[in-house]
Amino acid sequence: MKTLLALFVSTVLGAAESPPPQPLREFRGAWVASVRCIDWPKSPSLSTAEQQASLRSIFDKAAALHLNAIMFQVRPAGDALYRSSIEPWSPWLTGQMGRPPSPEWDPLEFAINEAHARGIQLHAWFNPFRALASADRFEASAMHISRQHPEWTMRYGGELWMDPGVVDVRQRAIAVMTDVARRYDVDGIHMDDYFYPYPIKNKDGGIKPFPDDDSFAIYSSAGGTLNRKSWRRNNMNEFIRDLYDQIKKTKPNVAFSISPFGYWRPQVPEGIKGSLDPYEDLAADVKLWFENGWMDFIVPQLYWPIEPAELSFTRLYEWWQSINRHQRPVYAGIAVDRVGKDRDAGEILDQLQITRRSHPQVAAGHVLWNWTSLQANRDNVRSALYSERYQEMAIPPPTIVQPGVNVPVPTASISPQGLLNANVQQARWITVQVLAEGKWTTTHVRRGPSCQVSLPTGFQRVAVRSVSSSGQFSRALLLP
Repeated sequence: MKTLLALFVSTVLGAAESPPPQPLREFRGAWVASVRCIDWPKSPSLSTAEQQASLRSIFDKAAALHLNAIMFQVRPAGDALYRSSIEPWSPWLTGQMGRPPSPEWDPLEFAINEAHARGIQLHAWFNPFRALASADRFEASAMHISRQHPEWTMRYGGELWMDPGVVDVRQRAIAVMTDVARRYDVDGIHMDDYFYPYPIKNKDGGIKPFPDDDSFAIYSSAGGTLNRKSWRRNNMNEFIRDLYDQIKKTKPNVAFSISPFGYWRPQVPEGIKGSLDPYEDLAADVKLWFENGWMDFIVPQLYWPIEPAELSFTRLYEWWQSINRHQRPVYAGIAVDRVGKDRDAGEILDQLQITRRSHPQVAAGHVLWNWTSLQANRDNVRSALYSERYQEMAIPPPTIVQPGVNVPVPTASISPQGLLNANVQQARWITVQVLAEGKWTTTHVRRGPSCQVSLPTGFQRVAVRSVSSSGQFSRALLLP
């Protein structure tokens, strides 16, 4: 017994004297979709106070689950869930395009403040070329692109689309996203998988052609030699390259990410089967974009189970890592909405473990689709995530490494009542690790430049770090 007690005391004292480990790093995100009121707001008829309370609840629950990033959809379809001089207020917010909320407020600014107060990153999520979702439900306002430039838009299925073959359309999308990067304290600009629209079938089973004859004719008459599908891909290649370049020129520490369809092409890797060819059908040469470094991280939508092999989460995750020549994060898009349908919670837990144990040289992480499904907790998936995968808080990995950047060390003190007061200038976050019973645990992540947190009874030591907006740590300040 004395030997065991001595060993315990020695372990505890040794831990107290040793430096704290680096806080756990993992990107833990979830998508919050506004189009068709999928996740938020649940209805455009809700009052400003109700919408704010609902959004605040999302961030409360995300923080309680130990998530650390939200992809918040702010441009569902040529509209804005924020104050914009370029595009009209979203009808999904107020029920009428162009009508501001009353009392007026800015959901993006509100979301940023609520997220950052809880140590959560906020990535503004955009759809670049959809002009009007559920086109028969809402009337376009005078500020909408379909009213300003009807020649740039066309109906395709039940939606209105902008023509990516028009240079001014692509430039408008870039202007919208860089405007948000410039004016808002977002952590990232995020795009989903809609480039050219997904193919729609006619009644006879054939594919309904996307009506871009006019823009392709203009290209061809000017001497263009590419066939239509190659021309479309070139349009997207130029768009992604220019968008990344403009975001970096506007605000270098804002991350740019894309969430593409889960595979690049059928039979890549060999044996992968699928009726859709994103390279041809969506004009999305995502492999080229990733290999050229035109994004800071990528979130392929790996919405399939681990087995069978012809559409395997694991095989596709490994393939995306295999083309990762710049060693940038590959965060897996994971389909929580499939729990209770064709998979159980255990499948989701296993997929998270695959992202953690594979490729330790790059950052681990994932984004969950979608918020509503996560909160439904089918098969206790949310509870299992918390108890088995998210027991400890994690800090998002650095999205942009800036060599030579000196992240300042916080100043801090502990009151006799066990209150930690920390301050730091020119840093986004303050992280707190506590040593108790011989183990270091990250207990708080708070927005700088100052924070006050209650420390647990019986703590032995505290380590306080600051974190830059790009995710780089300072040295640890140890107390007492």
